[in-house]
Amino acid sequence: MPSLLRQVAVTAVLGLSLLTAGFIQSPARAQDRQARTMLVIDSSVAMQSALGNETKMEATKNALAVILQRYEGKLDLGIAAFGHRKAKACEDVSVLSPPRPMAAAALAKQIAPLRPTGSSPLALAVREATAALGPDAGPARLILVAGGIDTCNADPCAAAREAKAEQKVRIDVVALRGPGGEDLKALRCIAKLSGGTYFEVANAAKLSAALNKAFRKSVLPKNGAAGTADTDEEAMTADASAGSYAGVDASGVDQDGGGDSEDPAGLVMQSAVTALPEDAPAAQPAADGKISIRFAALLADPGPQIDTGLVWRIYDRKAGDDGLNRLVAKSEDAAPRVALPPGDYMVNVSFGKAYATRSVRIEPGRPSRELFVLNAGGLRLLAKSADGADIPSGAVVSEIYSDEQDQAGNRTLIVSGVKLGVILRLNAGIYHVKSLYGDANGLVQGDISIEAGRLTDMTLTHDAASVTLKLVTQRGGEAVADTQWRIYTQDGALVRESVGALPTHILAPGRYNVEAIRGGQKYADSFEVEPGTPRTVEVVLPQE
Repeated sequence: MPSLLRQVAVTAVLGLSLLTAGFIQSPARAQDRQARTMLVIDSSVAMQSALGNETKMEATKNALAVILQRYEGKLDLGIAAFGHRKAKACEDVSVLSPPRPMAAAALAKQIAPLRPTGSSPLALAVREATAALGPDAGPARLILVAGGIDTCNADPCAAAREAKAEQKVRIDVVALRGPGGEDLKALRCIAKLSGGTYFEVANAAKLSAALNKAFRKSVLPKNGAAGTADTDEEAMTADASAGSYAGVDASGVDQDGGGDSEDPAGLVMQSAVTALPEDAPAAQPAADGKISIRFAALLADPGPQIDTGLVWRIYDRKAGDDGLNRLVAKSEDAAPRVALPPGDYMVNVSFGKAYATRSVRIEPGRPSRELFVLNAGGLRLLAKSADGADIPSGAVVSEIYSDEQDQAGNRTLIVSGVKLGVILRLNAGIYHVKSLYGDANGLVQGDISIEAGRLTDMTLTHDAASVTLKLVTQRGGEAVADTQWRIYTQDGALVRESVGALPTHILAPGRYNVEAIRGGQKYADSFEVEPGTPRTVEVVLPQE
């Protein structure tokens, strides 16, 4: 009788003071100046469809609740919404707030009442939001969150072109693709024609990552330019997937080392933030014709270079006669320099259970450095009983699964035997956690979102309680030895078998039937388990 996950404590962001112990996040620098930005939120019926376990609207609100706090004080932000007031109205666009110094709580209050209701006047929303920036807005940005295309027979591409030409406004588009596989290609032109970035996301974790990147582009660096020219290819990295090669399975788990260390104090990744050069010299062949390439990996973009715990594998891109890609080099150095003949290779870098895989072409004249962004975060599981007391680490064992399910409802196991307090290194994304307290049915489960560059603490509240069984000749008497026990649910499902005078099991709340078997005779009784309340169950032998 598994119960649902009741409490999740998330996103404990480790700052510079904890640099050697874990993750750091630097979405904006202290010397950055404020930029003018309009956030445009689709509130049409398109936002009623699902994005993972939530509607697109719910997922957007939840993601923005975190993002707005993260960027408070970093830019002037206004909010516009469309499709939220009337069922069918192609003029339904509202500027909820003009650009002003960001107050996260106030903006979140404006977003909270939005309900997906009507049509999608997307082109009009772009024009109204651009106008709200003011005539002297440029350079500035719009961040458009959209769950579908324009349904009002207007041309949002033309609106984007006008925004760019008249007010130098770039538009970053975050397109939400639901389970129906909506065709959102019509939204690409909005980003492309305005010089912005197009993100297409299919779950809450990728939505958060895309919004974070879009907000980061709105923060003005010292030179005052609100972001730089972006490409679709750069933005679409969130949807990239890794292949399977000899020595690395499809989940990217390191098969011969490089796993997570059991360090409850933190994840020791780097001794310092390493500043990587912006430009690497062009690669040149040595006398033997090989080219020396330096490899390095970042935790997130932006983020620190990872200085320990990495495993690099380099494979020939061309498969051999046996169909496998030959491993040509392997290194556990954080930033290895590898000499390779010119050609095409597949490079995999793993960091615990986080990994990245991509193709690399090595030839004269190309940069002599290859930088990988892992988009990795950390997950640490904690557990409490129903009364709020901490559960000892050895009493709970958990498993981490993928969020996706196959047609039979099965998930891919990512990590098994996870102990409490151990930090797991995982790629950013949504995961399903199953946590078993004890040796019976004290199971809780739920989903958790891991963000790149952030440590997430997940606190599991277990309602299960310990139950001790006794076969006695009279109430309060001594337990009879050599007794076999069977515990059943009310519908007859076997929960646990054991042998002994005083066996103790952790059971989920509910009613149970119990059988005590001794000398070929069965003695039955029933009992109830209350949340978090230990108890002793006595089965009394009948008097002869």
